[in-house]
Amino acid sequence: MKKTVVCDFRLPNFMKEKLQMFYDVLDFSAEALVEKPLEGHPDLFLAQINENLVVAPNCPKYILYYFNKNSIFYQFGEQSVGFSYPEIARYNVSANQKYLLCNSSICDSQILKWSDELEIISVKQGFCRCSTLILPQNIFITSDKGMAQTLEKRKLNVHLFSDENIVLSGYKHGLLGGCLGIDEENKRIIISGSLDTLQSGKQLRLLFQNLTYDLLELGDTALHDVGGFFFIS
Repeated sequence: MKKTVVCDFRLPNFMKEKLQMFYDVLDFSAEALVEKPLEGHPDLFLAQINENLVVAPNCPKYILYYFNKNSIFYQFGEQSVGFSYPEIARYNVSANQKYLLCNSSICDSQILKWSDELEIISVKQGFCRCSTLILPQNIFITSDKGMAQTLEKRKLNVHLFSDENIVLSGYKHGLLGGCLGIDEENKRIIISGSLDTLQSGKQLRLLFQNLTYDLLELGDTALHDVGGFFFIS
């Protein structure tokens, strides 16, 4: 049985077709619930804390129906996602088995509850998952300079990459975390485009390869910020 990947409903068909070679694809759409450029971004409504999935109470009902039908365990958060910042970023956190990266002043309390055994790193940036992916090896991949500086002060292993060429309609550019997803079970990184279009993309490719990840680049295009890829089973 294939894993399910939750991704932006606007992901181009040629990218979805490539994903479907490995996964069941669940399109995510929160139309009218958030700002239009972000209405397909699952990282605004879903937070993965190790094996736990925390879901915003106003997550689209068809997503909840899919979870229930397929016996996917999840826990509701306390607060709904708002239309704009900061309420839009309540669930936009990045985590691995050791760390939770969030803005604790806006993060949903249920996420903090599920993270009581993790080291919580609170930062000013509210869009933590949009900007940053934490690998299981405790390596932080980010396109946010302020985030990188905060993590460096903590002596953490952080790698900063430019977001200049990342596409997000309605914005000057997108953020790197929103272009990535990690399927740790299959040691695979999903990338919404080609790393060759990213400044220092060769260095990021080498970093992933040195960690023995397979790379699934979904096209030869520029990277698109699609709110990340969430793998559930």
